[in-house]
Amino acid sequence: MVRHFFPQEHQVQAHALQRIEVRAFACLLEELLQRSLAPIESQDTVNAMLTLQARCAQSSSAARPLFAEIEQNLMALKL
Repeated sequence: MVRHFFPQEHQVQAHALQRIEVRAFACLLEELLQRSLAPIESQDTVNAMLTLQARCAQSSSAARPLFAEIEQNLMALKL
């Protein structure tokens, strides 16, 4: 379930603010992955998380996914 943290009546501003928060999520995810001691059989999941982290850390905020897409990616991993 996607929750909206920003006013949806201002869609452009809401997406811009969300993409800033996505960058912060990328920083958190990067730190978690650096400290992860995932077993070898989890390497596909780790690689998927690294790909997601890289997408969230794009220098262009417009290239970053929104949280709805991030949630879909995480749900697909079945963590």
